[in-house]
Amino acid sequence: MRKIQYIFFGLFLLVVHHVYGQGMSMRDSIIPLIEETAYKEKNLTKAIDYLEQLMSLGQAQEEDSLQYARFNFWNRDHINAEIILLQLVKDHRDNRSYHLLLVDVLEVDGRFDESQEHLQNTLLVLPQDTELMYRYAYSSNQLMDATLTKEVLNEILELEPEHRKANLLSKELRSHINTNSLVIDHFGFGDLKYYSLSYGKKLDQSALFGRVSVAKREEVNGKQISVDWYRTIDRVRYVYFHLGYSNTLLYPRLRINAAYYQQLVNRLRGSLFLSYMDFRTDQIKLINPSLNYDFEDWMLGGSLSYVRGNMSSDWAYQFKLRRYADIRTNYIGLSYGSLSREDLNRFNAELDYSRQFIGIEGQVGLFKNHTAGCAYLYPLSKGLNNQSQLSLFIRVNF
Repeated sequence: MRKIQYIFFGLFLLVVHHVYGQGMSMRDSIIPLIEETAYKEKNLTKAIDYLEQLMSLGQAQEEDSLQYARFNFWNRDHINAEIILLQLVKDHRDNRSYHLLLVDVLEVDGRFDESQEHLQNTLLVLPQDTELMYRYAYSSNQLMDATLTKEVLNEILELEPEHRKANLLSKELRSHINTNSLVIDHFGFGDLKYYSLSYGKKLDQSALFGRVSVAKREEVNGKQISVDWYRTIDRVRYVYFHLGYSNTLLYPRLRINAAYYQQLVNRLRGSLFLSYMDFRTDQIKLINPSLNYDFEDWMLGGSLSYVRGNMSSDWAYQFKLRRYADIRTNYIGLSYGSLSREDLNRFNAELDYSRQFIGIEGQVGLFKNHTAGCAYLYPLSKGLNNQSQLSLFIRVNF
């Protein structure tokens, strides 16, 4: 009897070993297919199907679950990715990879308040994880909580003084909290030269700038005074107003600008700019909608302008590509577009001036959060009186 029991027990072990071995060989055969389809073929849907097959066999490991959530996120199925990750962070509260990916899912949809709350709870479990702390500071900064952002960044830099992203965000935050700024800029278009000096002060959720401008064309001089006001509505919206007056021919007698800016979906930003300019003999109205998309360290933007005067109307357009450095203060960009006929009339340029142009722009942060920048526009074809445009500025923050 005992001998028969040993035989049955041995057969049972053989069956278990066979089933287990088959399962492992199945996983070993599926994993290369997942990597091939996801990373080489860029077919995330098929890779997700393979992972679901693996999970249905009961052979998925912990890293497979993370990969499954990541592929759904990359495949823009944010809802499914979030459902998966919520269960993973519940079962594995000390796994930072799950938490960081969940934060990515929340923030790509602009849900920074939920991201901040999740990170606050997670840091109770992983209190000295500097990467989670940085994401907490980042989400707080997006919610315009400068005090909390600064506190968290200081804690990070105490634990890890060389933390690159924390140092960069800290530098950027310092540049934003300066309450006063002085801007000197210059703009040139052929024989027309503009110079201006402005002083700005940051208030609660707003900023106010006063500007004095001087223009010169040959022997004619002119002055303009203007006021700019920026007002933040919330973390994704703000408005801008401008009022300018001049009693000379080189500026419009009255200029009124208004703009509305909003973060749309994901990393897409939109704006609508309106302008009215009274040039005494001509009144110009301008409508300028624009869209900008941010991805990693790049920005791609486009705008279309409709300009109408007393006697005619016209269209203009511009496309812009910008590459940022470590922080958004530093960048270089290229542009391509056209000037409207009313732009040329306003600058007193000949109508055969090349309407199409290419441009290059750049900005760099200087010491103590000061900045300087330039932009240069060059006509694509030369005609009578064709001239390039150059603008320069320096901003002193204190």
